[in-house]
Amino acid sequence: MPKPSLSRHISLSLHIKVLREAGILTTRIEGTRHINSIRTADLNARFPRLRAAILKAARR
Repeated sequence: MPKPSLSRHISLSLHIKVLREAGILTTRIEGTRHINSIRTADLNARFPRLRAAILKAARR
């Protein structure tokens, strides 16, 4: 399997940073790994039907 390109890694890092700064993701560090998780409770409180709408659209 080929290694991801540097530009792809930078792009992913930038997207994660933007999502974290927007309060959509939270990051916890386990050793040298960074584990990103969606802040589901916060998103549901702020946008009650957003997650359901996204999942419904993804199934189409």
